[in-house]
Amino acid sequence: MDWVQENLLSIYAAIVGTIALFLNFGRFWMMWQKSIRKLKVESKIAKDAQNLLDELAKPKDIYSNRGSLVGPIYKVTVINVSHSSMHIDDVGLIIRDGKKKTKIQAYVRSGSHGFLSHLEEAGGENIAAGAKKTFSIWLRSNPVIPEILGCYVTSQMGKEYRGKHSQNGQVLMVPEIPEDEPNKSMQPTANASAD
Repeated sequence: MDWVQENLLSIYAAIVGTIALFLNFGRFWMMWQKSIRKLKVESKIAKDAQNLLDELAKPKDIYSNRGSLVGPIYKVTVINVSHSSMHIDDVGLIIRDGKKKTKIQAYVRSGSHGFLSHLEEAGGENIAAGAKKTFSIWLRSNPVIPEILGCYVTSQMGKEYRGKHSQNGQVLMVPEIPEDEPNKSMQPTANASAD
């Protein structure tokens, strides 16, 4: 008992020092967690994807022009799960093309006229901490439904994050697209004789 009374100040200092150590470690852990930059990415089939594909099979008038793209067919959502804003340069799907893996990049509207261009061509996109943004994947107007292996996003620092693709219970089918008939009014008529 005499030892405790003689060393009371030392015991108090040891307890306070231990508490301070745990508080500093906790603060370090919180700061380290906040400094981690991480993105989550997921993709799915767009709600009206099949309707947009079916529009390709409907006959068009002679003056209409089928665009080179149809869609959006797929949506890729990027979620910033870190505590600081991040800049991304590229978003898209990872598909199987024969025996190799390739990528289909997302399109965004850019410029004063709102033309579609790839994200990297538009200068990328900032995503605030805790926010999410959705990007559209368009297919060529003579589409082939790709075998999707997953999705990806590339940060400004060049780090690629990958995610999974969800079918949402949908199976896309490419409709039978009719051949464009030439304009009959522009066809030459039968040869007329000058007799």
